[in-house]
Amino acid sequence: MHKYTVTILLLTLFSLFGAATLADASFDWQQYRTLKITFESEEKVFEWEYENPSSFEYEEENTIWRGETARKSFENILAHFDLNEPVITDETAAKFERMYFGPPERIVIHSVDGEDNARTWHWRKS
Repeated sequence: MHKYTVTILLLTLFSLFGAATLADASFDWQQYRTLKITFESEEKVFEWEYENPSSFEYEEENTIWRGETARKSFENILAHFDLNEPVITDETAAKFERMYFGPPERIVIHSVDGEDNARTWHWRKS
């Protein structure tokens, strides 16, 4: 019986490790050389920046966070955008009014991929 318990425990650990690896791989940071998100509300400006391979920065007005705190904030904000879409929709912008930073006035995402192709998404309040 003990042998089966150890086997089940090991399978569970491998499953958890595999799930964490898949979750981390959901966004391929390596496809971009740089990625910057700017969010402007009526009162504040927020910026998230990523530079390949592992530089993260989060800025709120005059306060800047770097490292792990900035990476987590960057991953959190990026989870709300589909960068395969050609535009930022009004529905996407509305999420931020309810969830984060108040009503957005302007959202800009700028990326440069590994082949130096630049792309920019803009959204401005109507």
